[in-house]
Amino acid sequence: MLTNIHRHSGSATASIRINTQGDRIVLEVQDRGKGIAAEKLQRLAKVGQIGVGFTGMRERLRQLGGTLEIQSEEKERW
Repeated sequence: MLTNIHRHSGSATASIRINTQGDRIVLEVQDRGKGIAAEKLQRLAKVGQIGVGFTGMRERLRQLGGTLEIQSEEKERW
């Protein structure tokens, strides 16, 4: 996740939060970068559709019984 932020987001920083929700561990990674275009975000939501990094993360999490959720707002560039 941090590699994707570094390579693609344009954000100088990222925050990482880890907490538990019942018997689940939740890892949240957030940046203040340019966001992901809505069209690409829709394709990322479909397993295996795009993004080698996201596909690899999703597969590793699936093997551990986890899931990957991606939320983004595309920022306008001035």
